[in-house]
Amino acid sequence: MTVTAANYRSTGSRLTSFATALLAMSQCISSAVDNLSASSPKTRQVIQRNSNNQADVRVIGSFTGSAMRLEARAVVMVGATNNGISTDWVVIVNAPTNGPYAGTLTNITAGGWYRIEVRAVDANNNVTLTAAVDRVGVGDIFVTAGQSNAACYGNPLQVPNDDRVSAFSFTLFATNWQFAKDPQPNISGGMATSGSPWPILGSLLVASNQVPVGFVGLAYGGTSISQWLPGTSLYRNISNTLVMFGSNGVRAVLWHQGESDTQGSTPTSAAIYAQRLSNIVAQSRVDAGWSVPWGIAEVGYYSVGSLAGQESVAAGHRLGIYTTPNCFRGARTDDFKQEGKLSDGIHFNAAGLADHAQQWADVCQGVEDASVKNGNFESDPSLLDGRLETTTRVVGWNRVNATGDSATVANSGYYNPNASYYTGSADSLNGGVLTNMNGRHVGTIYGGTAAYPSGDAFLQTLRAHLQPSTIHSLQVAVGVRNGGFIGGYKLDILTNGVPYGAGVTGNLATLNSLAGGSAIGKFTVVSCVVTSAVSVASNQQLAIRILNTVGAGTYLDIDDVRLVTQLTPYGQWQMTNWSNLFVSDSLPEANPDGDSLPNLIEFHLAGANPIGPTPMPLPVPVQVSGEDYWRMQLLKNPAATSGAIEFQMSYDLNSWFTPVSSGNGDVLVTNNATEFKVQLRRSATPMAFFKIVAHP
Repeated sequence: MTVTAANYRSTGSRLTSFATALLAMSQCISSAVDNLSASSPKTRQVIQRNSNNQADVRVIGSFTGSAMRLEARAVVMVGATNNGISTDWVVIVNAPTNGPYAGTLTNITAGGWYRIEVRAVDANNNVTLTAAVDRVGVGDIFVTAGQSNAACYGNPLQVPNDDRVSAFSFTLFATNWQFAKDPQPNISGGMATSGSPWPILGSLLVASNQVPVGFVGLAYGGTSISQWLPGTSLYRNISNTLVMFGSNGVRAVLWHQGESDTQGSTPTSAAIYAQRLSNIVAQSRVDAGWSVPWGIAEVGYYSVGSLAGQESVAAGHRLGIYTTPNCFRGARTDDFKQEGKLSDGIHFNAAGLADHAQQWADVCQGVEDASVKNGNFESDPSLLDGRLETTTRVVGWNRVNATGDSATVANSGYYNPNASYYTGSADSLNGGVLTNMNGRHVGTIYGGTAAYPSGDAFLQTLRAHLQPSTIHSLQVAVGVRNGGFIGGYKLDILTNGVPYGAGVTGNLATLNSLAGGSAIGKFTVVSCVVTSAVSVASNQQLAIRILNTVGAGTYLDIDDVRLVTQLTPYGQWQMTNWSNLFVSDSLPEANPDGDSLPNLIEFHLAGANPIGPTPMPLPVPVQVSGEDYWRMQLLKNPAATSGAIEFQMSYDLNSWFTPVSSGNGDVLVTNNATEFKVQLRRSATPMAFFKIVAHP
């Protein structure tokens, strides 16, 4: 309304009232001039810890008033589960001005919940104003992405059993953190309102690591990988999140997607899936400005998807992990249908959610397990005597071609053999299971289209990585049916999809020899043994493969598959002295104690200590049959059963050789399990030089 002189007079009483209100408001403002607030961190916020198990906590807020400085501290809150290390007050802002402020609490030890306190201090060191934020943690943050099994489509809803599990919430107007009970915050717009594995995973990680865990849920139900490619809105959710949290601001992205890509007449191939996944990961790191770790679940099962599509997509996951740096294998859920862990044709029930979470927890904590799942083929539903099953999945196993990038075309699966297959076999655990069988069922690969290097295989990726100084023994019981029309076999131990070593091949003749004449009607154990080097590349995913090398018209029956691992003698010595196989000081060529004796030599010497100096052997005058000799002696470590140690000798420091006993007695050499000893007749040897040489 426009006010004129005329109506000014007529509304004078109203204006007087308005002026009175303004005066009252100004008095309220005046009484609230001095103010201190803290808007960040948020309640229940988790800040990602660094490799030193610490984090810097950015403190942001608003200040109005007069003060010499603003100080802050982190205080471990009261409560049996809260942990960490409280800090002293530190200055975060000197000579603050009215308005926003920002400062940093540095090197806060992982733990929580913390109470972040801020105070204003005047020139006389009097505290004039205070503010605080409760429940702030330093721990791990996981970004979860993919489709419905990461997006609250499971059943039932889950609730963390520890208060220190949080979920990030983002809207157009605000960011907040909340207790991570299901349903998780719908940041992507594609989350459902049911259960997820994340509350269980958070609880498991908190129980193990005793630091708070936060989740940022970006999954979107029903999506294919093409909908996540750079340039899409779903991809922008990932990149914006990583940028928001800053460099090294999250522990990892956990990716669970693939079921949608298995459907239709042309499911996504392994190569295309791996390339798309690699593009997403690579661009996310460019946008984030650092190498964000990605955990990739191996998934593909959907009741309306084909086995061929499921195997292709799962192969795409494996290929993406193997070819993209700083990616690791996550959960594998394709067995859940056979194991009764689905609530419908794709989504997880309570047992499935718990298993899914436990697998992620093991991966995130580096739990290694090289045991073979369902190596005896007994985890699948029972079959009648003589029955063959090829239409369902085989628990624990992928049925793939020789290159592992698509499903086998062979009529493979598992079955319960009867006497028509194996004389003497019967459907009885106590009466008819043959020697070297482990239970009633066996796996089988029958048919196929071509011989090796093509062919068809059972493949299992293990929840373990290649370790140094380790002997790996893959043992398989191979059966020969009545009539003996078996194909050939090849056993391989794989690292990142590539055979580690030459593997082991065989056929009926091989099995007959191992069985003492005839393998027909029997199961005979064959083994593939490889020993890893003392130094191996990191993140080499272990897998095993059993291949039918002949192809069409042949079969390969297998049972009781197991992988046995043990440290080499040198590996045992490494663990004794360093409790670690990867520390550089433990390598054979290293000399951490500076005594000029490399580790490999000290490993072979009895009583040698690689952590402290070992005396060099010196010549000792001795008498042999009344004559003077010089003796050089190495006492051997009886546990060093691999490799060898010896003296090498020279008369001129140019030509070196391994000494042997001479016929005239001038040189006497003893080399056995306990010592390497050289004795030189002094009258015949005016000068000689020795060096110690060890062989791995």
